[in-house]
Amino acid sequence: MLLDLLLEANISITLAESIKSMNLRPEEDDIPWEDLRDNRDLNVFFSWDPKDRLISGLPSLNHPVESKNSEKTAENGVSSRIDTLRLLLQQLEVAVEMGKRFTEKEIQYPFLGPVPTRMSGFFNSGCSQCQISSFHLVNDIYELDTNGLGKCTQCA
Repeated sequence: MLLDLLLEANISITLAESIKSMNLRPEEDDIPWEDLRDNRDLNVFFSWDPKDRLISGLPSLNHPVESKNSEKTAENGVSSRIDTLRLLLQQLEVAVEMGKRFTEKEIQYPFLGPVPTRMSGFFNSGCSQCQISSFHLVNDIYELDTNGLGKCTQCA
C-alpha cells in the first residue's frame, strides 16, 4: 500500500525519505498476524452501553397514558365475524371491479412475455359473481337470524 502511494502520487523526495525513515519491516512487527487470521477471536458488541446502564434505565420508561385498544368492535375479546365478512366482501367487490376494468383495457406490451392471464375468462364466465352472491347470501341469512324472522309466529 505504501509502495502504491509512493508510485501513484508522484511524491517529492522528502516524503519518500520520511516513509523510509519509518523503518517499516513486517518481520519485526509486534502484531501476531497468524493469530488474527482466525475469526473465532472476534467479539461482537450489539451496544456500546454497559449492561448496568441499560438495566438502570428501565424504571425511567413511562407507560403511555392513552389506550392502545383495537378500533374493531369486540365482545369478550372476540371481534364480530359478520363485520369481518362484510369488510372482506366489500374488498372482494372492489377487487373484482378493478380486475374487470383492467382486463377490458387489453393492454398490448411491446415485448414477448408470459401467456395472458385467465382472469378475463374468470370474470366473463360469471364465477366471480357467483362467489360474491354466495357471500351475500351468508350475510342475508345472518341478518334474518338476528332480526328473529326465523321464528314462525303463525305456527303456534
